[in-house]
Amino acid sequence: MITKLRKRYYCEHCGKGGGSAGHMRRHERTCTANPTRECEMCQHTEAGHHELSMTALVAMLPKRADFAHEITEPDLGTWVDYPGLDDAIKDALPALRERVGDCPACLLATFRQADLCDQISSDTFDYKREKRVLWDCVNEANRY
Repeated sequence: MITKLRKRYYCEHCGKGGGSAGHMRRHERTCTANPTRECEMCQHTEAGHHELSMTALVAMLPKRADFAHEITEPDLGTWVDYPGLDDAIKDALPALRERVGDCPACLLATFRQADLCDQISSDTFDYKREKRVLWDCVNEANRY
């Protein structure tokens, strides 16, 4: 039997693990949970790099706690609902999109750091679709 120990490297922001220190350093630098992240999508496209910090971008979104409403049902127990939060996010989204130059990665990072990812519906923000559209436009422009 052969036993080998291997080093594992973990992102300080999201906990992602990997076997390569170089890859994990790159991931940490661009991790959407990193408050001081560098956006590679902004760097490689003409989405435009925003000058605002992630803290300032997160402040543009509504706070979940402001909409918390505790509901108690005798048979079901107690849970928290957030009435009006979805509408507040939809109202804040156009200004946020403008500030980040419509960059899908920066939008995702902002939602993630504001702890609002579970409140985003696919008709409000669909990261995969928006990323694909952005790269299709970049590739089309680079073709000529």
